[in-house]
Amino acid sequence: NSSKRGRVKGKTYKVKTCPKCGSTEISVVLLGEEGLGSKGWECKICKWTGKNVDEKELNEDEFLVHLDKMEGK
Repeated sequence: NSSKRGRVKGKTYKVKTCPKCGSTEISVVLLGEEGLGSKGWECKICKWTGKNVDEKELNEDEFLVHLDKMEGK
């Protein structure tokens, strides 16, 4: 592909976000005592629950900033 020659694409990271408030503090909700299945997702900020979370794609620099923010809480 000559059209892509010369472009350097960095690594990208996918971060799950709440479709209601946009928070990245999302956790999976497990079913049963053994956690053998997934019920869906829950936002730790606004308490939204559901199966369809949004996903942001971040480049490496954006992802590192995101991690720094998460560690600062």
